[in-house]
Amino acid sequence: MLPCLHRYCKECLNSIIRGTNDVIKCPECREEIQIPTNGVDGFKTDFYSKNLVEYVQIQQSLKRDEKRKCYACSKCLRVAAYCFKCNDFLCKDCLNFHVTNKLMKDHQKHTLSLEDIEAKNITVEKLASIRDAPRCNTHPEKISELYCETCLDLPICVACVYGEHKGHNLHEVKALAKLKRKQLTQKLKALEEINKDKNVLGTKQAKEELILNVSTEKEKLIKMHQEKDKEIMTKIQDTEGRRQQVEQEKQNTEKKIFGSLQTEMEHEIQEVKKKYEDIFRVKKVELNDTFKARESSLEKELAKLREQRERFERDKKKLLESIEKQQNENMKIIETMSQHFDNIKKRFETLNQMASSILASVNDWSAVQCIPNMSTAATNLMKDLNKDFPELMTLTDVTVNYKQYSFGKRSVTKISENFYKKISISDVYLFVLGVTSSGDGNIYHYG
Repeated sequence: MLPCLHRYCKECLNSIIRGTNDVIKCPECREEIQIPTNGVDGFKTDFYSKNLVEYVQIQQSLKRDEKRKCYACSKCLRVAAYCFKCNDFLCKDCLNFHVTNKLMKDHQKHTLSLEDIEAKNITVEKLASIRDAPRCNTHPEKISELYCETCLDLPICVACVYGEHKGHNLHEVKALAKLKRKQLTQKLKALEEINKDKNVLGTKQAKEELILNVSTEKEKLIKMHQEKDKEIMTKIQDTEGRRQQVEQEKQNTEKKIFGSLQTEMEHEIQEVKKKYEDIFRVKKVELNDTFKARESSLEKELAKLREQRERFERDKKKLLESIEKQQNENMKIIETMSQHFDNIKKRFETLNQMASSILASVNDWSAVQCIPNMSTAATNLMKDLNKDFPELMTLTDVTVNYKQYSFGKRSVTKISENFYKKISISDVYLFVLGVTSSGDGNIYHYG
């Protein structure tokens, strides 16, 4: 069992460690794990899972009607039970002897029969009570009675107290298991309180709020653009109408003047015809010069309005691209935080599930082995849950980098091109009302 409480078989752990240096990552939660000096053997044995695996294997052997060598009579017969004290299978006759003979009194509560399996009344607690205590690491022929905390909770027998474990920090397993269960219960209670106060799933709401805010931002910007475009088109139409009016006025004036001159010339004597032709020529030139300036001014004004409209269209496109970019960037950050919070949730569910099983179990050896790692995992989880993410409150805002501009011929004050303003959704309403240019490429704002 790894410190993160995820379990793997020895063969799988060896394949994970192979080719690495001192640290591996848990394939399930990606937590970094320090490799013990003695490799896979340095990780703690999960007696709880080991009991379940061995029970399934024994169950399959008894149900398949396999013929095995009986441990007691050495005959190859159909096995009917398994003695965890003998660590071997028994035939039907030897099973009866096992459960009735006074010499085997210590074996009776550690014997699992085929009838027990078929009755489907084997619980995790009953399986833990059937199994014998683990063997001593130094003296395999002896049952472990103590835990050596100095040697990383190693199961040992009484003889080891005066041997290689002399002077070590030793514990009686029942008392230690009771203490560890109490400590784990307290930590789980504190962890549950913290979990109630922390909303680690808030990223979903943040994503929905970001999408809604960006959608509202776009709609407001598009609406402002439509209103401004309508305003500029109205000015263009008005200017076109005034230009046509001037053209008509020019034609009417020209017709009036030349009509008068023509009438006067017809009444003049032929000899003064040349004089009136000269006058006619001069008047035409003067008339063209008079209206040429006005036409030129109107043409420049029209060009300026068209240029402003094009610039406004470009600014709108840039702002929309900026909003889209910020949405994508904020969404990536939120997704990363969401994955982090999902990982915390999985770790909490794994810890809660394992802790419930261990606290409900009567197997003290499993409790002493697993609870220290669970306490460490609970402490790390409490640190992660207590960590604040203030940036989550700002990821739904939209920061727009823009240049303010306006429309008209009023006095202006120049603004630096590097002018920035952070806006929220409500601030967008105060955005650009018009644009103008001085002809030198700078952006201006009303004074």
